[in-house]
Amino acid sequence: ELNLQAQKLNMKNTYFDCPHGLSNQLNRSTASDMALLSSYAMKNQLVRDIVNKQIYETVIYNDNGESRQVTWVNTNILLKEQGYDGVKTGITKSVGARLSSRYCIKDRMHIIIVVLGAEAQLLRYSETQLIKQWVLEQIQHIQKRIQVEGQPQQKKHEAEN
Repeated sequence: ELNLQAQKLNMKNTYFDCPHGLSNQLNRSTASDMALLSSYAMKNQLVRDIVNKQIYETVIYNDNGESRQVTWVNTNILLKEQGYDGVKTGITKSVGARLSSRYCIKDRMHIIIVVLGAEAQLLRYSETQLIKQWVLEQIQHIQKRIQVEGQPQQKKHEAEN
């Protein structure tokens, strides 16, 4: 089921042997594929609500109808910073610390940042911040270029100098 969904999302370099992904050597993926999955997941309002909370509580029911209260504590420290609203943290021996984040640039424009293989848990956050800053600088550069190219010839020459 997971692999079928991965195919539908065009995740060409992903294979899931188990749904939880914990220390299973047969699971494989790439940052690009995880970005596709993160983007897809964040289209779901319930997913957005859950991954954006520091603490999430819910009731789980088993096949016998029995229930239990479960509390998850989100380890994504970037949720404390404005603009970040999820997505997933993780750490395994085979991959190291990883983080998939979504950052809101403005209104409904978001970027997904995936860091895999950070050598330490805190590094995944600082690497994400560096990538976010680089993306924002690239957007500013492109916007300036668009403004310059849209100006009349003489003003364009003055703006470039």
